[in-house]
This record gives sequence, structure tokens and C-alpha cells, in this order.
Amino acid sequence: AQGHQAFITTRLLMKKSPNDNRNYQSVTLSNGIRLVYVEDKACNKSACSLVVNTGSFDDPTDRPGFAHFIEHLLFNGNKKYPTPNYLPDFVAKHGGHINAWTATEHSSFHFDVNHDSFASALDQFANLFISPLFTDDAIKREQEAIHAEYKLKLRDDSRRIQQVHKETCNPKHPFHKFAVGNRQTLSDLPQRPVKDEILTFWQNNYQAQFMTVAIVAQSFEWFDLAQQLLSEISSKNPLQSKPVITQPLYSKKDLGRFICIRPVKELHKLNLTFALPSIDHLYQHKMVSFIAHIIGHEGSGSLYESLKRQGLINGLSAGNGISGQNFKDFNI
Repeated sequence: AQGHQAFITTRLLMKKSPNDNRNYQSVTLSNGIRLVYVEDKACNKSACSLVVNTGSFDDPTDRPGFAHFIEHLLFNGNKKYPTPNYLPDFVAKHGGHINAWTATEHSSFHFDVNHDSFASALDQFANLFISPLFTDDAIKREQEAIHAEYKLKLRDDSRRIQQVHKETCNPKHPFHKFAVGNRQTLSDLPQRPVKDEILTFWQNNYQAQFMTVAIVAQSFEWFDLAQQLLSEISSKNPLQSKPVITQPLYSKKDLGRFICIRPVKELHKLNLTFALPSIDHLYQHKMVSFIAHIIGHEGSGSLYESLKRQGLINGLSAGNGISGQNFKDFNI
């Protein structure tokens, strides 16, 4: 119990549905990490997800792709487990799956594994964020991997549409940035070794105070271990917050425009975008989801049924679109 208290700043009370058979523990550790631990006696595997409030919006202006680069590099060895891809190989050998992604404002790392291998996998997972090595070999290898990913997407129509979207929004908004990165943006610049700059980026952004962790297991057996491991992730003192985005996603001249894109493949698509402010604070009410359901409904008397009957459409969807702390696109 004494060691347990060393990790905790705040224990949070959680409300749950009377129909929910799971049990929950939620704490904020002294380094700022928020941890939700779920006891689910019916789960087939144990799982863990870590989300950090860092993404492509945080990329330096002249270093696009840094957040994506970090995501790749973290699997390439750390002080305790220096072998590249040690955790993915371990998880694969013990009935599990692991993946990660980088978005605009968040990056996510997650895995599941057989119950009896979870403690070891959790130790390896935590060490991805405690002491990554960023070796020269890893940097060179991931530069090439990301460049290959970049080249592969050049003729992907969905990625091309996204890039046109970026080019035609407010250039002062971080969404305008090129997010993937390539060999040019991730290499050394004159008097600026990329290794030094990637280390600075990691130290500034991969702080415990910006992280949230969720764990699901059959029991609370690993609750103390999780707190012990996660408490080793560094955080700035005093705890800081992320900067607020003040620039709008679109300026007035960016609205009311008709944009034509010539696709690579044969593609006939109309996208109507309605620019909204952030709707994150409305998540409990699902207001936009109701509107999306009404417009996208495919039953009798629906817009879909009418257009489909006239032979004008193959499909119709509504509501999807980019969103963030000060913007939301509602698409039809």
C-alpha cells in the first residue's frame, strides 16, 4: 500500500451502467498520466492502449512528419529492450496483435496478448516511452520505410483528396501541414542533425502529462504493476498543457468554393463540406450524429432512396469529416 500511494495523485470515481458487468479503477499518477483499468472477467485476452496528445499538428514547420517518424522509431529499441521490434515479435508469439497510428492531435499505441504474457508485454510496452534509443541505424531504416509509404500513397485517390483539402484550407492552421513526411523532411539539414531534433521533439511532446492509458484484463492483478511502470515515464515539472489552436481552419475566402480534383482511377464523387466549430464538448449528446443519421438514412422516404431510384447515386453517407479542438467538418 505504501508503494501504491507513491504513484497516485488522484483516484477518480467512475459511474457505470447497472447493466455493465465490468469493474473499473481510474487514477491520475503523480507524473500526470491518467490510467483507466478495466476488469473484464469475460475477455479473451488482456489489452493496453496508450494515447498521447501529440500528432502532426505538433510537427515543426520545416520538419513535417516528425510525429509520424517518432511513432515508427519507438519500436526500434530502448535501453531495457534494445532489440528492434522486440515487443511486436513477443506479442505475435503469444497470441496477440500490436499496432500504432499518428493523427493530427493524438498518437495511439495499442496491443493485446494472452493473459499469462501480459505482465511481460506491459513492461516492454512501457519502456517504449521511458527510454527510446533513436539509434542511427533505426533512423536510417525508418526514413526509408516512411519514404516508401509516402511514395505508395502518391497515386492513392483518398490521400490525394486529403492533400487538396490541406492545400485549400487556412495556411496558418496546423491542418495545412504535410503530415506523412518523406526522405527529404526527415533527413539531416545543414548544421541540423535530424537525430538531435527528433530527440528534442520527443522530450517536448512525449511527456507523461499528455498521456492516457487504458488496460483491460480478467482481474486487477496487474493494477499495481501498471502504475509502477507508467510512473517511470518522464514529465515536465510543473505539469504543462498543450497550446490552444487560435487560427480558424478556413478563412472567409476558403468557404463557398467548388473544387474539382482529377482522380487517378475512375472515380465520381461529390463531397459537400459544412464547416463547424469544435463539437467535442457535445459528445454526450450526439447531436451531430442524429443529423448524420437522418441525412444518411437509407429506408423508405429517405434522400438515399429517392436519389438511388433516379439512378443518380451508388451510395450516400453523412457526418464523417475531420475534427479537432477548434474545428469540425460535416460531410455529405
